[in-house]
Amino acid sequence: MATAEQHVSAMQKQRSEMTGVQSVAQLFRSRLATDGQRTAARRKVNGKWEDVSWTQLGAQAEEVAWGLLSLGVKKGEMVSILAGTRVEWTECDLGIALSGAVAVPIYQSNTPEECQFILGNSGAVVVFAEDAKQLAKLKAERARLPKIHHVVLMDGEGDGDWVVSLAQLKGRGREQKTKTPGELDQRVAAGRRDELSTLLYTSGTTGVPKGVMITNDNLIFASEIVVGTGLLSRDDSHLLFLPFAHSFAQIIKAAWLGSGLTMIFAESVDKLVDNAGETGPTVLSAVPRVYEKAFNSVISSGVAGPGLQGALFRMSMREFELYAREKQEGRSYNSIAFTIARKLVFPKVREKLSKRFGGRIDKFVSGGAPLARKIAYFFDLLGFHMLEGYGLTETIAVTSVNLPGQNKLGTVGRPFPGVEVKIAEDGEILMRGRNIMRGYLGLPEATADVIDKDGWFKTGDIGEIDKDGYLKIT
Repeated sequence: MATAEQHVSAMQKQRSEMTGVQSVAQLFRSRLATDGQRTAARRKVNGKWEDVSWTQLGAQAEEVAWGLLSLGVKKGEMVSILAGTRVEWTECDLGIALSGAVAVPIYQSNTPEECQFILGNSGAVVVFAEDAKQLAKLKAERARLPKIHHVVLMDGEGDGDWVVSLAQLKGRGREQKTKTPGELDQRVAAGRRDELSTLLYTSGTTGVPKGVMITNDNLIFASEIVVGTGLLSRDDSHLLFLPFAHSFAQIIKAAWLGSGLTMIFAESVDKLVDNAGETGPTVLSAVPRVYEKAFNSVISSGVAGPGLQGALFRMSMREFELYAREKQEGRSYNSIAFTIARKLVFPKVREKLSKRFGGRIDKFVSGGAPLARKIAYFFDLLGFHMLEGYGLTETIAVTSVNLPGQNKLGTVGRPFPGVEVKIAEDGEILMRGRNIMRGYLGLPEATADVIDKDGWFKTGDIGEIDKDGYLKIT
């Protein structure tokens, strides 16, 4: 069983390996140098799964970077991505990083008005748009986007004016490389940890969306701790559908670059389970509703079973409900019926669920919202690692997580090494560390309201730390 000391030691090793890395671009290039021929990503093309090596990903990202240079994008300028989660998203994102620009992800579900606000507020000069649907949003707001001098269309053709295709951009990039062959290397070498890497916008549910300034060091730290603690490792195949405009996906991206794991890009959230069955991932990171859907699917299928099989399942679920209720109250539960369920029914449920997810999955990571205790208890009872964590956009989703071998259901785990957490007198969770954002873009007063002079970030959430050091959101 893993120990906290082993995790700290592994994290220190991971950190020492990154001593010379100053930016996300440099982290990416170090991965290319180490693992060029290994599979970086898998995606479905024309009904078949296709492997993309790190060398292939690097070549595409570098062409994007050169293309941005050909458009006159300067170091530190904002470049936005309005697209769903796909390999091309990461090509563009990593191209932005290599060029020294700052990525501004936008949810593909955002309205034209919401896109205009983010683009205007950030001062973006170029936008990568996924397809005609996303392009239409930008065209509808073009009059209010005077700083956007180019839109790069991933799927589709350019218009000879405002819009260039991704293929055209890469072609321009190849030409630019012949004109200024050393420029890209100079930009990558000039990267610093304190420079901005990404600008993530809050949802705006409690007011106007704010641009959260994420630095290179924030993401390097995320890579150090997620890989160093063993939450994600080089041997993992991670199934991804989360949008990169969400901080949860950003830390997975950082761990991907830091570990060299294989990223499997799901076709969509609706095809997530089918894609898992086809590709056999070892880990899935998702929001609670995905696990709730899987739980409900298992229940509805089992309850509808015929004869003795259905009767046994219904009895087993009644026993599970009693077990979950007692466990939530801190008490143990046992009965003859529950013993029968654990020996005859739940192993078959696990086998069925495992096969549905491809047969290799071991870890489910939950974040982005509270996970219902009953769901966590169910996956745990079946023998899966259901690892719940906690974090905010302002902390790049990195604060605490339950780890394999140290999983305490009902909590969000111990704080990651290097993240300080304390509880204020009124119960508010405060934190400090390299995971904290630089601040809100253009909003020094709002930044000062949430980060005090000693560097403590006020989360706005109420919680407690138990005697074993586990954080619980109350």
